[in-house]
Amino acid sequence: MRRGLALAAALATLVLAAPAAAAEGSLVGIRPLSPDRSWIETTLAPGAAVRAEAVVVNLSGRPQRMLVSAADGVTTADGVFTLAGEAETPRGVGAWITPDATSLDLAPGERRRLGITIRVPAGTPPGDHAGGVVVRPAGAGPATGEGAVAVRVVERVGLRVHVSVPGRRDGSVRLEGLAARPAGGGGIRGALGLPDAIEVEFTVRHAGNVRYHALHGLVEVLDGGRVTAAVPVAVGTLLPGGERRLEARVPVGGWSPREHRVRVTIGAIPPARSETTVGARPARFYGAGGLALGLVGMGGAGWWRRARRAR
Repeated sequence: MRRGLALAAALATLVLAAPAAAAEGSLVGIRPLSPDRSWIETTLAPGAAVRAEAVVVNLSGRPQRMLVSAADGVTTADGVFTLAGEAETPRGVGAWITPDATSLDLAPGERRRLGITIRVPAGTPPGDHAGGVVVRPAGAGPATGEGAVAVRVVERVGLRVHVSVPGRRDGSVRLEGLAARPAGGGGIRGALGLPDAIEVEFTVRHAGNVRYHALHGLVEVLDGGRVTAAVPVAVGTLLPGGERRLEARVPVGGWSPREHRVRVTIGAIPPARSETTVGARPARFYGAGGLALGLVGMGGAGWWRRARRAR
């Protein structure tokens, strides 16, 4: 393969526009018409429509044709809001958005207003719905990389659109697949079968219809009714119908073999809570303890016999 070979990469970095038009180093930007807004947000009943405006910017030093489309809102595995890729067919807000133009020819540094229509289909259930407007240069960027292969990156920049449909609001989330296991336990603690920590895994699934922007939770280890250790967990953005698998490691102490009760609480409205128990390993504990006592006893008996022979 020659050095100049380019891969047609749909590796698209989707930067969600904040008040600034785009991220540093971008060649294209989009923001709401009002410079003090971070995204477009509206409340619409089923069957209703509204007009909104954005500003598209050519941040490069050459003329560019910008392609305009719409996409549904999704979250990453890290709980960060983004917009679905071009291969994903919009079925939510992305399908409700109709831009006035699907392409714009912009001179270097030019800013252009872009009108969009947001129409909520009849029969849409109440709750928060998310999507956005996406712009990207019509051509791929310059080839980057070293060696035999160069990659052309297609940059996509998005502007969030949040639509709230009136009706009963439900913030319910569910905790599923809660599992906990002892971990660590080196040195003396390991020999006695005592863990250094409890590793916890669980899934948070959104069963309601409201958008959580920065959802948090708490993982606790309890001894009876007393909390002995706790660590916070960040769920991040959670959209209706979304889910996120999380892990936490809670350090534990103490020298007695006992069951550890693990409790997970997610600060939704209403809060979600689930518990499980990590079983104790007394056989290993007492076996190790018996072995230690046996070794001490054998050492003592050997010392006593040597002392008698020396008399």
